Amino acid sequence: MNYKKIFISFLFISLLIVFFPSGKEAASQSYQGVALKDPTYVYESTSTSSKKLKGYAKGSILKYQSYNGDWYQATVYINGEAQKGFISKNDVENATDKPVVYEGIALKSPTNIYFNASATKAIKSYSQGSILKYQTFTSQWYKATVYINGKAQTGYIHKSDVENAVSQATILEGIGLKNPTNIYSNASRTKTIKSYPQGSILKYQTFTSQWYKATVYINGKIQTGYIHKSDVENAVSQATILEGIGLKNPTNVYSNASRTKAIKNYPQGSILKYQTFTSQWYKATVYINGKAQTGYIHKSDVENAVSDPANLQGIALMNPTKVFSKATTNSTVLKSYKNGTILNFKTFTNNWYRAEVYISGIKHVGYIYKSHVETLYQNQTEMQGLAAKSPTNVYEKPSTDSKVIKTYKANHLIKFKTFSPNWYEATVYVNNKKYTGYFYKKDIITGLEFKQYDISLEYLVDKQMAASPTTDLYGSTAYVATAYIKDVKKSGSTYQGTVNVTGTLNVRESPSENSRIVGKLSNGSKVTILDPNPVSGGAYKWYKIRFTWKLAKREDVKKYANPENFEYGTAEFYQFLNLAAPAGLDPKEVNAKILSDKGALKDTAQHFIDAAKKYGINEIYLMAHALLETGNGTSELAQGVRIKKNRDGSYTILKPSDPGYKEVAPVYNFFGIGAYDSDPVLSGAIMAYEEGWTSIEKAIIGGAEFIGNDYIKAGQNTLYKMRWNPDYIQNNGRAGHQYATDIAWAVKQGKYFKQMYDLFDKKALFFEIPVYK
Repeated sequence: MNYKKIFISFLFISLLIVFFPSGKEAASQSYQGVALKDPTYVYESTSTSSKKLKGYAKGSILKYQSYNGDWYQATVYINGEAQKGFISKNDVENATDKPVVYEGIALKSPTNIYFNASATKAIKSYSQGSILKYQTFTSQWYKATVYINGKAQTGYIHKSDVENAVSQATILEGIGLKNPTNIYSNASRTKTIKSYPQGSILKYQTFTSQWYKATVYINGKIQTGYIHKSDVENAVSQATILEGIGLKNPTNVYSNASRTKAIKNYPQGSILKYQTFTSQWYKATVYINGKAQTGYIHKSDVENAVSDPANLQGIALMNPTKVFSKATTNSTVLKSYKNGTILNFKTFTNNWYRAEVYISGIKHVGYIYKSHVETLYQNQTEMQGLAAKSPTNVYEKPSTDSKVIKTYKANHLIKFKTFSPNWYEATVYVNNKKYTGYFYKKDIITGLEFKQYDISLEYLVDKQMAASPTTDLYGSTAYVATAYIKDVKKSGSTYQGTVNVTGTLNVRESPSENSRIVGKLSNGSKVTILDPNPVSGGAYKWYKIRFTWKLAKREDVKKYANPENFEYGTAEFYQFLNLAAPAGLDPKEVNAKILSDKGALKDTAQHFIDAAKKYGINEIYLMAHALLETGNGTSELAQGVRIKKNRDGSYTILKPSDPGYKEVAPVYNFFGIGAYDSDPVLSGAIMAYEEGWTSIEKAIIGGAEFIGNDYIKAGQNTLYKMRWNPDYIQNNGRAGHQYATDIAWAVKQGKYFKQMYDLFDKKALFFEIPVYK
């Protein structure tokens, strides 16, 4: 065993115990701090249960040393004798060991300096706004040196009683907003040491949240003063150089940011350069007697040019259209152009363009008034439209004063490109030569057209209500009084009855004579009774019957009759599709997407398109009608019927076994024209025979002439107008000549039309929307 090593280890441990007793820190450190408790005690040992040697008032400044993790050691004097004691770390707050010196302003009136870190005994006071210096002490207190009767004394300021100045001041320039704008002796509006007129240009530096610090000269001596932030407006930190035009006559440049003294002026329309300064003023350099001088222009006196001018082309609208030397129509005219001339220019201001013109070979910069030209669209879109009148002119230039190079009849389908807000550009052929021409927009019907009526929507609804509009919105049941139903018999799962009434029988919404009338039944009408057991209600007993189509409520009639309730692009909006306008469809696409499997109508797209052009009817409308009437091209009349006219004027349908069957040409009827319910095939065939519809082409094109007569040719050229007919109401003061009583009929049909239109990539859509007073 190595006894020497054991002895050395024992000696080292013994020394550790001597110099670092258990529970005590290895090295002592001195502190200064603030008493947090009232009172704050010094204990005999490291326990709050031990004897209290001495107590100090809250806020007292104490000195002590480190001891362990929870306690400080302090020396106190009791009866003149020093004694060691202990202070709990929770009872004091240490002062910072690296104090930072601050300058700030007194916020309270007065702002007190206290004897210790407690607002109990003030040793000195300062007025609100006084400039003070102090240093950090604790989390809530600053330490300050004050002089009392000429002697320096340490005091304490609560942090909430002062506001620190910024650590790094920023030098600013600005303008005085008040009249006068005062510089104060301290950060308070109490004592003015200097004043400046409103608009004066001032320099100062940041100080606190509400005050700036400024250096002023009084009787030739430098003095520090303070400006309230609300009394000045700072100039921008980074000025931007601008170009613009003078709006006033004259446009003044002032000596400061106030309309008091003009140092120079310019005529209205002058091109000026200046830089940003404040929210209402620009700064400019002007030359007076050859010397540069700084002046100020009010923002309302100039209009800034655009920062990034765009190159544009436009149409000269005036005759002549002038290019001016300045941005005012009162300036010299540099050059003039005929209306319709295409000009090049750049954006400049809200009302002016800038242009370069050449006079005698020398380039000049001039200005064109915006309303004197019409800018061209930078991106052109291919479109289709209809000629609105006869003749519709194609002009050589985009001006109605220019030469007409071609004309079209009304409703002719035209292809063109967008060009400007009032003009379209088109390629036309004259004597087999290609030309670029222009259509005036008002001469072409495109996309949306609005028709103004002299009646209100409320007036239209009033007249519609008088015409008993119906709907299937309210369910399929209603009630009738049992007293007016006879011969009730079971029929399958329901019962049948017959109306027995003089005049008409009211159908009610619920089993009560006070409920809403949803319809009427005439004497002898058959009704389906859903429950043979009557329901009591009021003075009657009631049968529950099947009754789907009920009288519509006013609010629902108004909802469906109001064009504003239907958004462009939706299926419902197709009720405003102009059925008098061809859709401009490709026949190959129509055959492939609609007619490929439609019986006798297979591959007949060109006939429908030709018919649409000839009679001014939308080809999709024609196809929809034909498909409905012929059962998708499979009906007997669509397949062709051979008919013979007898000597007595009657007609007979021939059968394949009849003599001469093959020698008689078949006739076709695709729209049900003249086909009466009593014998639709015979009556429809007679109509086709008399009209000479001996081929599919003749039947489609010939039938189209009849289709539009009742509604489209009569002006009801949209599904909406077929249903509501506002023209008839406006002219006659009542509802009339309406295709259906269902308030949703036009919407339902519109959905079907959209389904068909969505099949095609290229089509012309023309909508006519009513506008009521």
